[in-house]
Amino acid sequence: MLPFGTKLSINITNPDNEQSIMHEGVFLRPLATQATNYRVGILNFKPLILLGIFLSTMAVQFSAQAQVFESEQIEVELISETSNVVAGETLWLAIRLKPIEHWHTYWKFGGDSGQATEASDWQLPEGATAGEITWPMPEWTPFLGSDLITFAYGKEVYLPIPVTVPADLTGDRFEIATTIDWQVCDEICIPGSADFALSLPIGGSAQIDPQWQQAFADTRAEIPLQQHSLIAEFNTHDEKVNIMVRAQDELFSNIDEAYFFPDQRRILKYAPFRKLVKDGDRLQIAFEQPRRFDQDLSSFAGVLAFSDREGNWQSYELKPQRSPVAWDHSMEVELLSEVSSVSAGETIWLGLRLDPKEHWHTYWKMGGDSGEPTSLSEWTAPEGSVIGEIQWPAPHWLPFYDTDLVNFGYEEQVLLPVSITLPDDLEGDTVEISTLAFWNVCDQICIPGEQRLSITLPITAEVELDATRTQIFAQARAQLPVVDHELSSLIAVAGERVSLGFESPEPLFSDYTDAYFFPEQRRVIKLGPMREVAINPNLLQITHQQPRRMLSDLSEIYGVLVLENEAGERKAFDFVNPAVDANSTTITPFAAASNEGSGGAGGTRSIFYYLFGALLGGLILNLMPCVFPVLSLKALSFAANSGESKQRQRMDGLVYTLGVVVAFVVLASLLIALRAGGERIGWAFQFQQPWFVALLVYLFFMMALSMSGVFEIGTSFMGVGGSLAEKKGYKGSFFTGVLATVVATPCTAPFMGPAIGFALSQTWIVAMSVFISLGLGLALPILILSFSPALSRFMPRPGAWMVTFKEFMAFPLYATALWLLWTLGMQVGVMGMSAVIGACILLAFGVWLYQKRTNLRAMFKVTNAAVSMACVIIAIYVLQSSLLVTAPVAAQALDADGNSTLGYEVFSTQRLADLRAEGKTVFVNMTAAWCITCLANEQTTLGTERVKQVMKDNNIVYMKGDWTNENPEITDVLEQFNQPSVPLYVLFPADQSIEPIKLPQILTPGIVTEIFTSI
Repeated sequence: MLPFGTKLSINITNPDNEQSIMHEGVFLRPLATQATNYRVGILNFKPLILLGIFLSTMAVQFSAQAQVFESEQIEVELISETSNVVAGETLWLAIRLKPIEHWHTYWKFGGDSGQATEASDWQLPEGATAGEITWPMPEWTPFLGSDLITFAYGKEVYLPIPVTVPADLTGDRFEIATTIDWQVCDEICIPGSADFALSLPIGGSAQIDPQWQQAFADTRAEIPLQQHSLIAEFNTHDEKVNIMVRAQDELFSNIDEAYFFPDQRRILKYAPFRKLVKDGDRLQIAFEQPRRFDQDLSSFAGVLAFSDREGNWQSYELKPQRSPVAWDHSMEVELLSEVSSVSAGETIWLGLRLDPKEHWHTYWKMGGDSGEPTSLSEWTAPEGSVIGEIQWPAPHWLPFYDTDLVNFGYEEQVLLPVSITLPDDLEGDTVEISTLAFWNVCDQICIPGEQRLSITLPITAEVELDATRTQIFAQARAQLPVVDHELSSLIAVAGERVSLGFESPEPLFSDYTDAYFFPEQRRVIKLGPMREVAINPNLLQITHQQPRRMLSDLSEIYGVLVLENEAGERKAFDFVNPAVDANSTTITPFAAASNEGSGGAGGTRSIFYYLFGALLGGLILNLMPCVFPVLSLKALSFAANSGESKQRQRMDGLVYTLGVVVAFVVLASLLIALRAGGERIGWAFQFQQPWFVALLVYLFFMMALSMSGVFEIGTSFMGVGGSLAEKKGYKGSFFTGVLATVVATPCTAPFMGPAIGFALSQTWIVAMSVFISLGLGLALPILILSFSPALSRFMPRPGAWMVTFKEFMAFPLYATALWLLWTLGMQVGVMGMSAVIGACILLAFGVWLYQKRTNLRAMFKVTNAAVSMACVIIAIYVLQSSLLVTAPVAAQALDADGNSTLGYEVFSTQRLADLRAEGKTVFVNMTAAWCITCLANEQTTLGTERVKQVMKDNNIVYMKGDWTNENPEITDVLEQFNQPSVPLYVLFPADQSIEPIKLPQILTPGIVTEIFTSI
């Protein structure tokens, strides 16, 4: 408490140039922009306002001992940590700011807006000086409804200020006075200013004021550390600023959230993009560059603040320095130069340095069983420069955990050299070279990375080597395979094995204990599990199993042979063209069999085989329950056309066929484009999107209501009714063909799977030929009927019976809508399904209401149309709402003995590998809720007691993979068995030397029982 009579002054200003009043921290804005109620109050009740201000000021004067300045939005106070002052010691003061709920004050830099609190006009005893505010860690405060971010304090905060007390201080009291300015904000900001004063006795030893002891202790805990071992760097790539921080330990391993607060403008754009990468001892936060970012910026200062999963916060003051290194998840990337300067016409070497985190790896130019290689593209260099290819150090053989899969890559730092020859007419002082680097870094998952990297070098008369880079480039060259050697090689295929033989004129192999061959192509050898190595001084043989679809031509096999001794030392040899076919009579029959899936020489017959298979598969699709509801529409069309001319009937069939074929081509083109873009999808991929299934529910429900006579959508829309006699009736036929294709995609008929699988591995022209054949097969029955003159004799004449027939045919459409709703419920849960049902009701109400508009007045017609449109808009909104987000897969329920309560095990690649390693026979069923063929097989065959008993008797583990939603693991299995979609049924025998058995797509208990009992 201050002695009575301590002066506290409050400024009330009214500048001539801007009428305003400051009272108790409330800033009334200039009259020209003030709200009406304030303006009227000031003009009409000015005497009362001035009286109120006077009385309030007097009240503050009487309570001045507390040094608390109060307004409606905030309390402000100047406090001291000690109740006295000691000569020669630092006195700690603090500004206490306590805004009301939902209001905040600002850090030393407010972010996108806001002014920091300031203390100025200090009045201190002679020799004493006040330091700068010491700022506690701020809060990252988004401004609702915008991309603006402020750095603020949304609660009570103490801002410490050191005061240096002179050693020769005399007297009884230490008088302090200062002016404090602040800004307190919610949706609006209100500035405040007040004068504060303290009078403290001078003593021999400091006495901590117990009232503020805990507040100062808590505040010091929130002050960012200045002394620490963190290393901070930043780089700028692709209009992003990446702040990279490295610790000497696992400081960042338990991070939940992290922020970086720069202390000046135009460093970062704080929102909406902010990417956080947490990586053990490394942390990276990426932001977009602001509009006027200084590209020459070499460093900046700020505070890193982060919390752990328990909510404990830490903060550090950092000054990141510009670095050429780029970081991403579990990967450090840098473009290096072997030289420190360049000259015209000379060849220099750059290198891409990749340093994956422990247990992670990146890939060689061929990744093995999986993985994409690193690439450098989109080079920018002086015009006329010649840029070479990446030189690949010898890779490592990287088995993938407990599977038979093997990757070729690098688990430690690697440098990928690239040569660049500069033009003879190179001029200027410096040269900048940049490239777009792409990589994959993988552990159990793969994370792609991409950064544009650049390097700037001075131009001199002669090239100068960079001594700091000599060693890393020398190590990279030592790891490159030897190209000029005297080793010869051959490849032989016998039975199920592939042997690679190598011969040396010198006893080269006697120094090594192991060997690996890394082919540059897939389908040469099966990498795991078998790898037998036989080493003699001059001869080396490596034997693997054959891959499933081995290359037919083994005469040109390229790759790298790596020898390794017991100490782990390695030597590599590059075989540009090593393979000599040692046994063509063994290879040729196998090649002919595997060539069925190629479009190369000798593959013409196989192409026609798949075209015929697609035609037959499309024809069988007409018997599938998926297509039946749409075919009922064509039945109505035939009934309506019974009295029409032959030309009319034939044209109707041709237009329907065109609709089917066009829909197949569009769907196939989209599928091929998405797969080329890296999407792991297959046939019927659109049914894995909840919004698409919901859209079909709308469509079938509305068509069914129309056919039931609830309302008329328009006869030409459906392809039924009297308007078929008109030209516009063909639109209905085309639409029906499109609809037949869309709803047919969940069904995969016999012959379809191999045909589509073949198409997806071919050129676009070949693929489209297959899908066109598939469409022709689906449309063929309707096309034949439309060209059959005898058909019209058996069709009754149009009449009143057609109305009843049309209403009856609505029920298959209702059933289809119900099936689609059930599928949607499997994807998004009950809430999403209920939302779509509600939207259907709204749509029905909207179209019913719209049809009632005919006899309404003009004003009511507008209201009617608005309500109808609102119903449609709400239904469209439901399609993209969060209710239609794919529901997470539920965990597999187990009983007390650890067995699944579902009657099957949920499929996973790892679980399948574990079961096979245990020597168990496994039956895998790949299914989906939208696949009617799958559901029919489960009801008629797999769910029967006969089949269940056979599985039990033969100790077969039943696994089910649900492809209702996107699942890359299941997609990989489908592709492995050349199956574009579900259903897929595969039996994996306990004996792993026996190839898996792929079952037909249409099952019967007899077929399944025979296969299960034959193993």
